[in-house]
Amino acid sequence: MMRGRNESAVYFEQRVDAGPGLELVRAWNAAHPERRITFFHLVLWSIVQTLAARPRLNRFTSGGRIYQRRGLWLSYSAKKALDDAAQLFVGKQAFDPSHGFADLVAQVHGGVGEGR
Repeated sequence: MMRGRNESAVYFEQRVDAGPGLELVRAWNAAHPERRITFFHLVLWSIVQTLAARPRLNRFTSGGRIYQRRGLWLSYSAKKALDDAAQLFVGKQAFDPSHGFADLVAQVHGGVGEGR
């Protein structure tokens, strides 16, 4: 068993073709100009769907025991303005994998708007 948090980290490199995702972002933004998305929304959606399909990934250890998390929570940070000197805010939101992509987009937009 690894003693520290950094000892249990695993880093790997993987190349992913982002072309289809970027095309989906362009198509979505053309169809929904009032609620634009970025590639970040696709990454969040992918994480939510992966954790829903593989619940054993949504666990943590404490005191030598393994615990299953209750719910699916993701944390992210964003700039308060499009400026290098702008402050960051950290958002933590619960996501329901049974909700659709449009619901995730609305939820993230609400969380970012609230943080700004």
